[in-house]
Amino acid sequence: KTPGRRNHIYESPESQASPLALAPPKLTSISISIRGGSSLTRYSSTAQHR
Repeated sequence: KTPGRRNHIYESPESQASPLALAPPKLTSISISIRGGSSLTRYSSTAQHR
């Protein structure tokens, strides 16, 4: 509910390094939901592999 927190996740180095940052807004929403956790990285890897 705090925009600052959302911004922090967006600025997170992990998010930047991950291709998710380049992903569409829909994917970004999911990334925020997962809080840029390991699950997100794994999901990104699967998408790239495809």
